[in-house]
Amino acid sequence: SEAERYIAFISDVLALHAQSSDVIERLEISLEMTDKCGQLLVPPSIRAAERWIQYAVRQGVKSFDLELFLPEYHYVPNNKTRKHGGKEKLVTMVLDGLPRSANLKTMYLNLSNARVRFPATVLFPSLVDLTLDSMEIAGDNGHLVGLLSSPRLQRLRMCDVVLPGRPGLLLDAATLVELSLEGIYKLRSLELRTPNLRVLRIEWCYRIKALTVLAPKLEEVVSLHNTSLIHLTGELPCVSSLNLDLSSHGYIDGRDGGNNSSIRLLKRCSSVRVLTVSLNVPGEKRCPIDIIKDRVQQLPHVTSLEVEDVVRIGVAGTSAFLSDHTYGWSANKISLGHLKEAKLMGLITEDSELTFLKYVLASATNLEKVVVSFDKFSPESGRDEFRHMLLGGGTWTPCRDSYESYEWRP
Repeated sequence: SEAERYIAFISDVLALHAQSSDVIERLEISLEMTDKCGQLLVPPSIRAAERWIQYAVRQGVKSFDLELFLPEYHYVPNNKTRKHGGKEKLVTMVLDGLPRSANLKTMYLNLSNARVRFPATVLFPSLVDLTLDSMEIAGDNGHLVGLLSSPRLQRLRMCDVVLPGRPGLLLDAATLVELSLEGIYKLRSLELRTPNLRVLRIEWCYRIKALTVLAPKLEEVVSLHNTSLIHLTGELPCVSSLNLDLSSHGYIDGRDGGNNSSIRLLKRCSSVRVLTVSLNVPGEKRCPIDIIKDRVQQLPHVTSLEVEDVVRIGVAGTSAFLSDHTYGWSANKISLGHLKEAKLMGLITEDSELTFLKYVLASATNLEKVVVSFDKFSPESGRDEFRHMLLGGGTWTPCRDSYESYEWRP
């Protein structure tokens, strides 16, 4: 098949190059299984990928990128869990026998949900930038921690990584500057001992309940869709940029859509100046309880505010519902006296939306610039009136980069 020929070609080229004295500093390999026989070729493809990684490490490659696009369901039934529809991976990519490399600085591995076993010891003392994407870790977390403990690691990104068991992760990395975790669904707790960390992004980690941050130099935090986070330990005195999500309304049984974690984080970041909020306004019948009013009031240092996805109509009657609940907020203004700039995205020109935004901006008496962007499905006929009712007494001009965006100046 074409895939088999491609695998053989790559392997032959690398084998020939291994016999020469030329040095490859950057190596990128991408393999996509698209033919009908792809399922049968998964095991040899993973074995080939093992050899390619070993080659890169052994030959002193400085930058290595590997992307595998395997069939979506490269599994076989597991007899022990067949009653529950359980499946297991066809084969494990074994990397715990990799040689040590003092040259590898950047590594990107996207393994299409393949199971992989990493070495338990530090093998890459020169590694600076590491991305692990779409894989399942075999064994225990010790096999991953060895890789994450590279003494010069500065940037670490993990996306759609399945950790073993019901895991917690301790990251002790003195040189780490930037950390991004996205879709680490089984992660229950995270402890960061990262004295030089500047940027932290945690998104779609639904099950994380406890976060301990020992990062006195942290400046930028993004926390989105981490709805189970209830324990936050550590001071965040230097955070100046914060991106979080809030829900305007919740359930009668007390579920708050993750607001508790976001508001705890907001209170810890007492020096935040740039605030970005993804606001979810759910449907009338599902979430009748106001869960944001009176909980966010003092934001004394914020000079830039961006609100994304203010209202998304999902149920008939949501507009009237939101209007009924926002008119009572006028006496509970959010304190934004130092706000200089605001950016409001995805507007749909509903009256309820206008009421809410006027409430948010009511205390922002020192505004110098506001940018609004309308949803492409919003009625064009109502945009001018909406803008002038939101902020009067200034000048609105179209933004050059988008016909759906406008900028206000006093």
